[in-house]
Amino acid sequence: MGGVALFGGRFDPIHIGHLIVAQDAVEALGVDRVLFLPTWTPPHKPAHAPYEHRLEMIRMAVEAAPHLDVSDAERRFRLTPSYTVDVLERLLPELPADPVYFLMGSDEFQHIRSWHRHRDLFRLVRVAVLKRPFFDIEPFPEAEDRVIPLHRREIELSSSEIRRRIREGRSIRFLVPDAVADYLARTGLYGS
Repeated sequence: MGGVALFGGRFDPIHIGHLIVAQDAVEALGVDRVLFLPTWTPPHKPAHAPYEHRLEMIRMAVEAAPHLDVSDAERRFRLTPSYTVDVLERLLPELPADPVYFLMGSDEFQHIRSWHRHRDLFRLVRVAVLKRPFFDIEPFPEAEDRVIPLHRREIELSSSEIRRRIREGRSIRFLVPDAVADYLARTGLYGS
């Protein structure tokens, strides 16, 4: 084993699907750890919960998982908006691991050419693309040797579903870690 996989996103909130994907990535890529990178100021869609809450929920969710961790790099760098490539340029010197992968879903990968400085992303890291239902992994000839397709188990769960269930007063038990469910109930995030 060796290296690290970076898992960026809003995690608004983190749920069991995120954790399963992260653990599967540890095994599929043979990395020592997956480092969650909650987005400080998402450039495309704003987060529903403030950064500090999202960071704290991730900390709770990965606390007992030996290969999963969280970074507050985006808060420390305070880039607005926080484009992935800009964050990685600042974060990579802090990581002693090699190789470094960036995890993303095949739904996001479809739009990679619209990302800010997307070619530099492939120069900085290998991109591990998680196959999602209904989204193929499109060929990317410019950086074909830097794209690693990963097949993942099908998990029908999303953060938007969690938020909707909370607003409707429905249970989120078994969809998020217990500590996260308790935190959401305590703080009233998402209308709980």
